[in-house]
Amino acid sequence: MQMHWSFWVILTERAWNTLGVPPEQRAELQRLLGEYEPTLKGYHFKGHPTPEWMSRPITVSYERWGESLGRWTIGNSWMSGWRDPGTHHEKRVVEFLPAVDEAETVVIWGGSEGPHFRFEEGRLLFLNRDENASVMLDGTLYVQEGARVLFNIAAPTLSMSRGQWLRADEPNPLDRFASSTDSGADGFDPDPYYRHHGRERFECEDWD
Repeated sequence: MQMHWSFWVILTERAWNTLGVPPEQRAELQRLLGEYEPTLKGYHFKGHPTPEWMSRPITVSYERWGESLGRWTIGNSWMSGWRDPGTHHEKRVVEFLPAVDEAETVVIWGGSEGPHFRFEEGRLLFLNRDENASVMLDGTLYVQEGARVLFNIAAPTLSMSRGQWLRADEPNPLDRFASSTDSGADGFDPDPYYRHHGRERFECEDWD
């Protein structure tokens, strides 16, 4: 394996409020996502009230073997198309040949309207597809002012070329969220964390 990164998100009632999902739709969405019952539920909400409902995580994993194979693995995925009621997938795999067909857009969760999570143009975007969000002729998403967006963040690079990565306008968009090196309190920690390429930790808390 040459490259591997993963991302996961849990949703709460606050996410539905941000996305503008009406109450009558929430019950069905919560049924599709399922409820998450971690042992240490409050850990995810340090210093903030623990929500009544938390979704099972939506997980996204990307793997790349040079130009021979690219693979997205998406867990807890719900997909629907035009006039399609939708299908829930415990795990969905999307593979492609990077040398032939670089996947620039991957729909991770959702359908043609309502809550929608996708990778596009190097970003992970979760929004409500309503009248303020539409798909252009080239397949990209056009988001107007006033759109209900839960998050729009830079994804880790998909490129195997570190040189290409370093020449980008924003070489490492996640760098400002990187955790500092931690060698352990006494210097003899059996599993210290030293930040280096390929083994990095990132954290961001933004309650707004």
